[in-house]
Amino acid sequence: MLQALNHISGILKLRTLILFLILACIAEKGNAQADPEPHFRITNYDSHTINGFAPAGSTIKLYYADSASFTPRTGVPFATVVTDGPPYFVWQYTRGNDHLGDFDGPVVVSMTRPGSAEVIFESSLLGADEVKILNFQPCAETQTIWMFPGAGDVFTWRDERGDIKSHDQLLRDAPPGKYTLEYKNIAGRLYRSEPVLVEEPPRAVSDNITLQCGELFREYEGQYTGTAASFLWENQASGATMTGDRVRLSPGAYNFYVTSPGGCRSDPAIITVRAAPVLARIDVSSNIQVTKTKCTENTGSITGVRVIPAPNQTPNYRWRDTVGNEYPVTDIQGTIDIYNLAAGKYTLEAYTDNNSCPTILLEEEIEVENGITLTLNPEIPQVQPSCGLGNGSITGLSATNATSFEWYKGDDRTTPVSRELELHNASPGFYTLILKNEFGCTHEYSPHFFEIFPAVELLTPPVMKSDTCSLGKGSLTGPVFNTSVTYIWRNEAGEEVGNRNSDLLNVPAGNYTLTASNSKCQNTFPFTIGNTQTNIVPPLMEDILICAPSSVNISFKETAEIYRIYNASGTLLSQSSSKDFRIRVDQPGIYYAALGRGSCESPRTMFSIGFGSSGLQIPTAFSPNGDGINDNWMIKGIEVYTTPEVKLFNRQGMMVFHSFGRSQPFDGKSKGADLPVGVYYYMVRPSIECPPQNGSLTLIR
Repeated sequence: MLQALNHISGILKLRTLILFLILACIAEKGNAQADPEPHFRITNYDSHTINGFAPAGSTIKLYYADSASFTPRTGVPFATVVTDGPPYFVWQYTRGNDHLGDFDGPVVVSMTRPGSAEVIFESSLLGADEVKILNFQPCAETQTIWMFPGAGDVFTWRDERGDIKSHDQLLRDAPPGKYTLEYKNIAGRLYRSEPVLVEEPPRAVSDNITLQCGELFREYEGQYTGTAASFLWENQASGATMTGDRVRLSPGAYNFYVTSPGGCRSDPAIITVRAAPVLARIDVSSNIQVTKTKCTENTGSITGVRVIPAPNQTPNYRWRDTVGNEYPVTDIQGTIDIYNLAAGKYTLEAYTDNNSCPTILLEEEIEVENGITLTLNPEIPQVQPSCGLGNGSITGLSATNATSFEWYKGDDRTTPVSRELELHNASPGFYTLILKNEFGCTHEYSPHFFEIFPAVELLTPPVMKSDTCSLGKGSLTGPVFNTSVTYIWRNEAGEEVGNRNSDLLNVPAGNYTLTASNSKCQNTFPFTIGNTQTNIVPPLMEDILICAPSSVNISFKETAEIYRIYNASGTLLSQSSSKDFRIRVDQPGIYYAALGRGSCESPRTMFSIGFGSSGLQIPTAFSPNGDGINDNWMIKGIEVYTTPEVKLFNRQGMMVFHSFGRSQPFDGKSKGADLPVGVYYYMVRPSIECPPQNGSLTLIR
């Protein structure tokens, strides 16, 4: 964001810093603390002078700008100045001081703060230190907003709706609201401030409250206007205080104060809380009698109750039970009595037709004659079940007048889960204890067992990958549980085979268990890994012909993990990881070859080993000239013999080549030197059991 300042002719005169100094003094008086450092700003630019503001100690560099892009023409500034320290933060350069006259075109200004990189930039957003309330008065109805440093040509103040409120540098007597300043400096650059808030002084609102229907207090939220940062409630009678906008008020009178973010505290509002009206009271001369009821009959009663109404009140009276049922009142010689009551609690209320809030006068309880009571010892807590197990219990119970106990679970009332007073081995759910005695009395107690530590549950089972050819490549991956757990995998023998994570990798087929545990619970889950037999292509084999019983080399062409040789009856003769075999053949016959991988095996390929001819194919000529064709004398069929011997002689009877067993073929050299072309004579003996074969060999180059 490059700020390039257009070259302006001498129309604009050099502005002095008088206005700035005056404003700086005003700012200094209006702030108890030191002025913050201003943003980088250019306040005056004419044909030969530029000045402005920047953080203290900043280096200001002036460059001539390219007329089209307004970027520096060169990397070398034509002038450098340093910003003054507080309270002014001023920088200025005047071309006239150098006796060089006016600027030679548009100028770009950069700033380098101590310890920071150089920036050619001027923010169009004014900071909070540049536009703010002057001499802020916390409880004033209006405020004055000013702009610092204050050099500009056009000032425009707008309210929240965008309406123009002033074109002065100071916005005076601004009522509550938000205001934004826009101004242009003499180079035509437009600046805009963040909204400045003028707070409305808070005013607390008084109120009268009457509690209703037996209320002892009321949750109340204080009402106010303006902006609030804190609240204070003061009890006029006791002087006790509370804070917060919402408090609990009992009958009495309270002073309610609101304080704004700027520290303006409102005048007190009076909040008056009146108790619900009292309609009557119990006559202390009453001889109240409470008669118990029988278990199977409603024979209870409450008699001898006398009431005295409040002055100027003619209330009505009613008895209610705990579920709200009303009972007729029998007035016998001024008493308010009720009869034929079941066991339970009853409340006497006084009310009027035009007052929906009754006065509660009395509460009595009808007990059961020979009734059953059940007591829970609070020092022996109920044990909640955990981990999906039936390990909950209720102990510490004691009962009076009970002769039988039956525990039921859920809605089932046919089969009790226990006939003891205390309950053990309980799983999560609702239970009901029914106590009975010989008088026909019953008593019910219904606890609810919650599982405090949920069982470890398998939400998503692991993905099973079968083993292949019994190579130990099976896996179980990705189980998901309802809680964070640790893992232990075990095989059928109970041996631990994994515990680092949830995945079991590279194991053979079989049965496995995963024990998942958290800090409280654990659970074990069984899994099975199968085994897959893959198809292997059978080997290619050729029949072998040898001259006599002897040891034979058999070589496979394919690459495999395992090589096997079987006899005609399918008995395994040899197995190796090498493709080359040596077996003793004493009788001609049928053999089979197979390739293996783990427990997988290819179909078996039949081949024969016969006796008679040596099976050798001996070339009569070869050309070891290095052209890659027929460069070696290769005897086909000799590779099946384990101890072949080859001798080669020249015309003079001198042996020029000899090999025994598996050795390099003849390449036309003797002791590293090329042999001359011509005819040579060979003797080839496949094995000691076979006669030698003789012949001639022509060497051609």
